Amino acid sequence: MIKIATHPKFDQFIMFMILANTLVLALKWYAMPAEVVLMNEVLNYSFSFIFTVEAVIKLIAMQKNYFKDSWNIFDFIVVVGTWVVILVLKLPIDLDLTILGTILRTLRIGRIFRIVKRAPAIQIIFQTLIEALPAIASLGLLLGLLFFMYAVIGIGQFGAVTLQENINYHTNFQNFMEAFLLLMRCSTGEAWNAVMMDCARLRSILFQCNPEADYYSILANGMQSDGCGNSFAVPYFYSFTLIVSQIFLNLFIAIIIDSFLGQSDAFALPVNQNDIDEFCDAWQEFDPNAKGHIEAHDLEHFVIALCQTECGLVPNRKLVLRDTTFRRRFIAQL
Repeated sequence: MIKIATHPKFDQFIMFMILANTLVLALKWYAMPAEVVLMNEVLNYSFSFIFTVEAVIKLIAMQKNYFKDSWNIFDFIVVVGTWVVILVLKLPIDLDLTILGTILRTLRIGRIFRIVKRAPAIQIIFQTLIEALPAIASLGLLLGLLFFMYAVIGIGQFGAVTLQENINYHTNFQNFMEAFLLLMRCSTGEAWNAVMMDCARLRSILFQCNPEADYYSILANGMQSDGCGNSFAVPYFYSFTLIVSQIFLNLFIAIIIDSFLGQSDAFALPVNQNDIDEFCDAWQEFDPNAKGHIEAHDLEHFVIALCQTECGLVPNRKLVLRDTTFRRRFIAQL
């Protein structure tokens, strides 16, 4: 089983099945013919069976070492989750289980992430995202605190402003949720200056408002805000835009770039993570119990197995595979 599980052709076959499964999942449109629906269902069951067989083969071959690889854990969760959803959908339950169909498609499409392991460029980006997440989360928490503070200040300063063209029923500072959503919109740069001008608008012949607006005046006006704006809107919106759109945005970019450069340097090392993974996969075939050593007469077979992978630890892999004399000379130099 270990020879099948670690054979490059087996891995290539599974990758092809993942791509084919993704293509089948994309073949869905409105008013599909019944024949196409049936074909898709049969193909999806076939793919689920193939991926289940793959998981069983690897589980038998690697035994307890199977769950030491995070990608194997991901595959196992997807396989088990797929069959659980399929079985639940087949049960005679008088409930709307449409959401389970969505979950099933999500689980199936999730297998495409395994391509990350095969493509170094995508793997760098994926690892960049994983490494940057804690720092991004911390900065996001600080950004959320800033939004909270500005929302509270906005409610106090502009909560009673008369509704106009830009300060209207949907975008205003009359309650915390509306204020928070308005600040979210302003952080994207959408018409923040127009909102600022409405919040700074004072009483004039063209704009009638109540400079002394309070709760009782609004209550007397049928719970319709009738207050005037104030000049504090200018420093309020300018400072918010400067901090969020310039400082925080550049901080997010700096975190991602720093993480990306670190991952690029790691992948540029003579021995990268992919080489280590390929070496471990080849080693498992000759040391299934993880004793940390193999027999001397297995060394040549191990080198052959290593050369059949994408591992870069062995120079001139094709020559090592083809020429026995060169291969044994290489082993003697180890």
